[in-house]
Amino acid sequence: MIDHPANSNLWIPQKPAIIRVASLRDIAPPALASFMPGMAGVVGFTPGAPAGPVAISLTDDTFSTTAQTTFTFNGRAIGAAATTRDVLVVVAFRGNGGARSISNATIGEGAATIDGDNSARVDSVVMLRRRLASGTTADISITFSGSVSHCGIAIYRMTGASTAAPTTNHSTSNGTSVTVNITVPAEGGAVGGNIADWTSVSAMGWSAGLNEDVEHSMASGFVLSDYGSMTSATELSSQAFTATRSGNSTGNAHMQVAVYSPAT
Repeated sequence: MIDHPANSNLWIPQKPAIIRVASLRDIAPPALASFMPGMAGVVGFTPGAPAGPVAISLTDDTFSTTAQTTFTFNGRAIGAAATTRDVLVVVAFRGNGGARSISNATIGEGAATIDGDNSARVDSVVMLRRRLASGTTADISITFSGSVSHCGIAIYRMTGASTAAPTTNHSTSNGTSVTVNITVPAEGGAVGGNIADWTSVSAMGWSAGLNEDVEHSMASGFVLSDYGSMTSATELSSQAFTATRSGNSTGNAHMQVAVYSPAT
């Protein structure tokens, strides 16, 4: 029962104020500490913290040695559907009689973004990316600036990443051990590829940075390509990514790595 003053109109108490905050991430640490004592330093309440770690997994790979300008790989596995799924395609290719670059590409009938250095080379590695929330398979089509004799792809499912372009680095060194450096942010991840053509190169791998996922011998020990990936819970400042080859490629070679940041 609520008492009210005599000889007055009915008095109705004010409703208590209701404050709604869109997200605790939007509250600055000092304010958060006063609003919810002891919570400012709790993991998950830090403003600007990643929405979730980047996760990367290989879902499919293949290659073709039929010289052509456009390569189409139908019905390739892209992993489980997810709202924040990006399909990454690491492409390693050799120009047929000259330097080539990727002119355009599609993943699942939609235009793919070309990440990294796409300069024309005889041997080259380039990354493709498209956010694709539905489906578990996709057709992948890649058109080059001219005829390409060898084309290999490694397909990755990535979730939790920012839609911003990745940080990339590459090298055209034809040595047995080739390194580029890129900082990997906390909860970030990376993919990369390595290609070389020469009879002295019979095996490839990664000695630092990436974990090897698959290797393609596209021409009986003459054209080899290798692909790898990694994720990290903590920041890795100026992380070394080192591709290895069993011998010096006195012909052509290229390696490239792309680092993806987590969504915030």
